[in-house]
Amino acid sequence: EEEEPLHEDSFFHWEEESTLFSDLMEEAPEEDKDEKMDHLANSLQNSFDLCGKDLKKEIAETLVPTVNHVKALYRVLEEKVDMSFGKGIILFNNACKEAEVMAIKEQDDLARAYGMTRSNIEDLLARLKEAYASRDRLWTEFEKSINIIGTTFHPPVSKNLLHYSRTYLGNSEELARKN
Repeated sequence: EEEEPLHEDSFFHWEEESTLFSDLMEEAPEEDKDEKMDHLANSLQNSFDLCGKDLKKEIAETLVPTVNHVKALYRVLEEKVDMSFGKGIILFNNACKEAEVMAIKEQDDLARAYGMTRSNIEDLLARLKEAYASRDRLWTEFEKSINIIGTTFHPPVSKNLLHYSRTYLGNSEELARKN
């Protein structure tokens, strides 16, 4: 096997000065992005640690007095609150709620009954107006009929009325004499 001779071109591949210069001016290869993020996170760690300590201190300063206050309130409740009074208030509250529910139900029933009654009254009023109109028509027809009959049979009606008057008056005079 014959070895290939090394050419000078393989070690020095720049043919012009401008290519060599541009290769020399290039920046170093970029660091991996994950490495940059790790470096950034590590640089911020001290700030996070300080903020964490401050927050823990603030929580402790807020939480301990609050818990102590709640404990004191529980002691007051145990010592000074009358349980039978509290139970009475709860029973009273429940009774008030039941009364409120019943009052609301009654109000709903009344509103429903009012609506139905109003509808019935409107219906009855419409029927009454129709009855009045019908009565007025009948009365008008009756008057026309009476006028027609009255003008046609006027003399005999008058005689009948005179006869009736005499009969009635005569009967009453006879009764008066007998008594």
